Amino acid sequence: MTGDALRMRVELGRLIERYRIPHQPCIVPLLPPTTCAQVVEGLAMTTDLDGDRTRFRPFAFGLVRKATPLLYKHDAAQVAGAVENLSYDERGNLRIRARVDHPEARRCNAFSVCGKVLSYKMHNADTPDFFAEVEDAELTEVSLTDAPANAHALVTRRFPASPLPRYFDLEIARVKCCQEMLALLPQVVAAPAPVLQRAAPRRGDFLAGGY
Repeated sequence: MTGDALRMRVELGRLIERYRIPHQPCIVPLLPPTTCAQVVEGLAMTTDLDGDRTRFRPFAFGLVRKATPLLYKHDAAQVAGAVENLSYDERGNLRIRARVDHPEARRCNAFSVCGKVLSYKMHNADTPDFFAEVEDAELTEVSLTDAPANAHALVTRRFPASPLPRYFDLEIARVKCCQEMLALLPQVVAAPAPVLQRAAPRRGDFLAGGY
């Protein structure tokens, strides 16, 4: 998180220390390895209180873009695949549908979001029931993980991805290659043919037809 996220984390950290709230990590078991890309659907963000004492207001990310990056455990160097659709349900939870190519990400059964916090509010700061509510935020990426902060942000459906998109990508690349070759063809035709000069025979060389 960026923006006001650091200030929010500092406030939460102080309250966690004050009330000695134990950290209870959420671990979602990994699935067995798969041999092909998967399409996964589920909830990338919900309005439930997560393990970091944070919750999102319904529709907190406003307008969301399908082009949002999909990563493995928030690692920018490990692209997990591509987001195919982002939308809200009637409660303001963020739904996601994505194609996952990364071998380890395909085994994950939970999501985690990352974004820029634009505004938030602290609730019940004088009691052990404190929490931060993100009111407005900008989504920057969604990750697949086995250790989500939000135990409700889970994959609810998955199935093998169709090989057709990959086939079409290869066909498009082949067509582009052929187009580049055709574009170079006039240059090859217009180029003068190399003149082959026959070396003068040396004494003692055998020539067809005699010496």
